[in-house]
Amino acid sequence: IAVTIRGSVNDTDAKRPSYPSPPPHLPASNASIYGHHHLTMQLSTYSLDSAMYVFYNRGLLSYEVTQKDLDSKTGFLLNTDTFLLAAPGLKQWPDHNMTIVASIAQLPKTSFEADQILANIPAMYAFYVVTDSGKVPVFNITGPIAAAASVSVSLDKAGEQTIHASITNATCTPLVVNSTAVGPVHFDLVSQVIEYSLDAMVPIVNYLIAEGVPLPGYQGVEATKTGISAADDVLTVVSDVKYAPSL
Repeated sequence: IAVTIRGSVNDTDAKRPSYPSPPPHLPASNASIYGHHHLTMQLSTYSLDSAMYVFYNRGLLSYEVTQKDLDSKTGFLLNTDTFLLAAPGLKQWPDHNMTIVASIAQLPKTSFEADQILANIPAMYAFYVVTDSGKVPVFNITGPIAAAASVSVSLDKAGEQTIHASITNATCTPLVVNSTAVGPVHFDLVSQVIEYSLDAMVPIVNYLIAEGVPLPGYQGVEATKTGISAADDVLTVVSDVKYAPSL
């Protein structure tokens, strides 16, 4: 049996718009793949893209990086003294803590290639100085995040087969100064902190998606020998089926 899945993720708030693009056409299942298994399921990036659309419109694709997130990075302090060479205008706040709000500037573009989920994510990093009267915005930097995630199938605690994804790599280059309130900013000197920020966010994102997506199942039906692959923007899950009805 070969099945194509074109489901979308929609916001439960009916007042918010649904993903505006129609699901793409999926190619016919390759007989060399499904001919060796009882069941083949294929899906495009449509489900993932529609989920990103919901999270983006909800304003959920942002994270504030603080010193606590960077404590494991040897010798790096997220404060104004650290950034003086990159932004000399910060000298008006000597030895003040800083924070970075990393957010998604536009909808990400995803693809399935080489057994990985690939994402190109237009990102913005807003830098703030922490003062006694609140956070002061000082400069914004933008750049595309290129991220890769591995995909796998494993049993969860309930014994159900579940699709898991885990980010394996994330980089952000080239960087561009989008705006500044403190004069010149040498973005090349800020690249290291962007790298540290990504390193801090990857395990957080992996923790949030750790539960994965359970494969559909039915009472008395057990999936065995399940495998997963990703290529040409199609994610393919193959499985054999064992029927063991409860008596």
